[in-house]
Amino acid sequence: MNNYLNTFENITQSVEQLLKYEHNSLEIKQEAMAKAIAFYNDFLEQQERYQQETPEQREAEKVWIYQQRQELAQMQDGIEVILNAG
Repeated sequence: MNNYLNTFENITQSVEQLLKYEHNSLEIKQEAMAKAIAFYNDFLEQQERYQQETPEQREAEKVWIYQQRQELAQMQDGIEVILNAG
């Protein structure tokens, strides 16, 4: 009888672990799906905004992005110099 009880407890624990894993897996999948939907919605909003811009606005935005990249590259170079000096 004791062996049956031990076997039943082991099965119960295994089922509980499986259910816990499945629950966590479902939560992870739901979170990933929510992030994907949020990303897609943001992308659609940006696309809509971009389509409403004039060519001049688009060009100005491209210039601004280029300038930001230049500044970031300069900051990165400065950080690397500081890190290499230490």
